[in-house]
Amino acid sequence: MAQERANNTQEPNVDGLVPEISFKMDSSSVLSSIISSLLFEKKDMIANVSFNNAGIRISVDKARSMQARAYIKKESLQDYELLADHVQITINLSLMYRCLTVFGDKSAHVEFLYRGDGFPITFILEDQGVITECQINTLEPVSLPDFNFRSSSVINRAIIKSSLLKEALSDMDIPGSQYIDITMSPVHPFIKLASNAGAMRSEVQFLNDPEVFPVLACQTTASFPYALPLFRSTVKALSMATQTNIKMNTEGMLLLQHSIKSLENTNIKNWIEFTLSPAIMERDAVDLQR
Repeated sequence: MAQERANNTQEPNVDGLVPEISFKMDSSSVLSSIISSLLFEKKDMIANVSFNNAGIRISVDKARSMQARAYIKKESLQDYELLADHVQITINLSLMYRCLTVFGDKSAHVEFLYRGDGFPITFILEDQGVITECQINTLEPVSLPDFNFRSSSVINRAIIKSSLLKEALSDMDIPGSQYIDITMSPVHPFIKLASNAGAMRSEVQFLNDPEVFPVLACQTTASFPYALPLFRSTVKALSMATQTNIKMNTEGMLLLQHSIKSLENTNIKNWIEFTLSPAIMERDAVDLQR
């Protein structure tokens, strides 16, 4: 439940408790835009939010087929204070986004406070002298599936300009298409995306061009299918990213790591990553029904 009130001055901490976690940001849009990229469901989404000495990690899951995580470095935050080595809370992420955008498209100064178990998280936003305080109750802990991408060896890796990957993915979205095949190879075509729907087929191939791939390190030719709706869920993050690190392991799991520049400091890069499971059995089942 969120509670909002507008004041001209910030209320003092009447109970005298020192916050377990606190930080400030000059621009609420830095945090709200990252959270927006994780909101790929129409319904409210629940997230685990972890705080440690490196910064903040926000984790969400979709149908146990995709996991998304955002990493916000502490250098992106001001006056970041953490009393314990590690704190994790479970929160309604959709509600958190609505609180951060209470002033609409305007970017407000934001302060975050959390005083520990039994207390809500508090956002204090200020825009041109108007202060709004939002409180959100934490939820019972939620266990997310462990995709454990690194349990299998990484066989193929590439770093690509995010704008080029976004353009290629848009070409895959043909009517009736359910899956996208991704091929990574040490020989031509080095990276190939393909999608089918009846008699229609869309295919994009990338050449080994240093301007396209700052890094291209493929050990073997491997091709796996993935659910196209999962890739649609990554588009928001692609729109914000400058580079994307693509990794494929021996089990066909795909890791997309998007590098996001901080609006407040272009030298600081935050990350949004998506881990996708291959849809081998799902597509085989569809093929058998045809």
